Amino acid sequence: MKKILLSTSILFLVLSLAFALGCQKEGAVEEAGKQVDQAVEGLEEGAQEAAEEAGEAVGEGAEQVEEAAEEVQESVDGAAEAQTDDEEGSLGIRLPF
Repeated sequence: MKKILLSTSILFLVLSLAFALGCQKEGAVEEAGKQVDQAVEGLEEGAQEAAEEAGEAVGEGAEQVEEAAEEVQESVDGAAEAQTDDEEGSLGIRLPF
């Protein structure tokens, strides 16, 4: 039991010392981590800009669809009025057929 406790204590001490010494100087892993962080930030900004541009394009597309629908409705209304005028005939009498 004393050997296990002593071995565990020594292992803990060595690991703690290695961790403390390893954290004092930035290494390649920490530098790579910083570069990854910067890349992720750049991607987030790019994605946000792309989403905003896509939203604007969708809004413009919706406006164009709405304008086209209004034009179609006006055409249908005009055609319906013309048909009604044709059905009444030149004497103003509505024919049953």
